[in-house]
Amino acid sequence: MEQEQSIYNKQKFDLVQEIRENGGIKGNFQKIDLSGANLSDTFLHNADFSDAELIHTNFSSADLRHVKLSNANLTNADLSGANLTFASLIGANLSNSNLQYADCSGADLTNVNLHNANLKGAFLSGADATKVDFTGANLEGSYLVRTNLNGANLTGANLSNTKFTKAKVANAIFGNNIGLDEALQEDLIAQGAIFQEFQS
Repeated sequence: MEQEQSIYNKQKFDLVQEIRENGGIKGNFQKIDLSGANLSDTFLHNADFSDAELIHTNFSSADLRHVKLSNANLTNADLSGANLTFASLIGANLSNSNLQYADCSGADLTNVNLHNANLKGAFLSGADATKVDFTGANLEGSYLVRTNLNGANLTGANLSNTKFTKAKVANAIFGNNIGLDEALQEDLIAQGAIFQEFQS
């Protein structure tokens, strides 16, 4: 059993080294387990990580344009500064992940779990964030310009200086948020957002 684990760990190490040295452009990494791997600053655009286990994986400043991460487990992953433009993350789990200053413009985030994620300063302009779980997330200074937030749950999210210009918010749920002024709240309600009341 220990020998099998040792072989597995070596194969994983070798694969990570290969990706770091040669890039993983258009690579097929479906259902692979690269949890805890350091893939920061790597070129991975158009790679397929669908259904992969990527817990605590470091993708900081990586080139993830057009990457497929559908149903991947990215719990506690570091995607800070990563380029995720036009990536597909449908149904992925990014709870407690770090996406500070990541560029997710045009990405498909449908049904993604971003509970307690850090999206400070992130760009989600033009992204499809339908039914995304943003509960408890930090969206301070993030750009949700023309973002589709229909049906998303933003309860408890930090929305200080968040830009909602032309965002779609039909049936999006808000409540117990930091940084929402009354004027913005009224504007969001007028566009179909739902604000829940919490008893202190």
